Amino acid sequence: MERLILKGVRQAGKTWILQNLMLASGQKILLEKTLIIFDEIQKAPELFEQIKIMCDETEERGLFWLTGSWQYKMMKNIRDTLAGRIGILELYSLSKNEVDGKIFTNKLDFSLPCLLERQKAAKKNDIVDVFEHIWRGGMPDALSADGEQRQEYFNSYIETYLMRDVAEEGGITDSVRFRKFLNACAALTAEQVNYKTLAETAEISQPTAKEWLRILQGSGIVYLLPPFANNELKRLTKTPKLYFCDTGLCAYLSMWLTRDTLMNGAANACGFQLYFSVLLWYNTKGFKAFIKGRGQRGASGFFTKKGRAEMRRL
Repeated sequence: MERLILKGVRQAGKTWILQNLMLASGQKILLEKTLIIFDEIQKAPELFEQIKIMCDETEERGLFWLTGSWQYKMMKNIRDTLAGRIGILELYSLSKNEVDGKIFTNKLDFSLPCLLERQKAAKKNDIVDVFEHIWRGGMPDALSADGEQRQEYFNSYIETYLMRDVAEEGGITDSVRFRKFLNACAALTAEQVNYKTLAETAEISQPTAKEWLRILQGSGIVYLLPPFANNELKRLTKTPKLYFCDTGLCAYLSMWLTRDTLMNGAANACGFQLYFSVLLWYNTKGFKAFIKGRGQRGASGFFTKKGRAEMRRL
């Protein structure tokens, strides 16, 4: 693919990556080719049509370096004008392995030999370390912050990004109810989506709750884990589960003010499930596995028998 766009939520580190790629390349990349960089391309949607024309006129690789935070509207522009002309890379908040500086040499394919090899190299963590990461999350600016600074960071993130940019671009005008909706989503993380409960908590209609959740999903704030299904399983639920993409943001919206209150509180199991679900989701995005003789695409999911206790996901 000759052109790439790096997309992700605000403050995940997209601009930092471009700056460091430029530094690593030195003057070579500037001397050998024309380079056009658009940071936060979603703020100038009128440029997509011109980029399309230039892409059609040249086969030069690496001509455009694009980043974008507002995924919902940006992806619509890409689908409308640049489909098949640009590759898409996604950047999420840092995982615990990334925070710890752990780099695995073997490619993750989820085979038993691969997992055993990674187990040897993986850092051993106790439960306190894990809940510290769950509570703090993986946003770069939140990692080095103390308790008070973390509060200020997430409050600013919510007010300037979620309540202003996301709400404005999504056509959401009722900020009070939207904030209630965000808090309700955080409280119901790791649970099957219940639009009735979300709507009642935020004092909105169920169609509005569905639309707002779609906006959050398109913005990279939450993701919906679909239930596992095949032709042999007839009694599975059809309702997805709701997860936040960053555990720290979810913990803040749920008002868990310290690591210990989260670790010892009523939602510790949901927080722990969210942590592992995010890890699996990061590692299975784009992963392809071929089940013996069937060529099925590998994926993560959960399954629940109606009227019975939940069976653990994998």
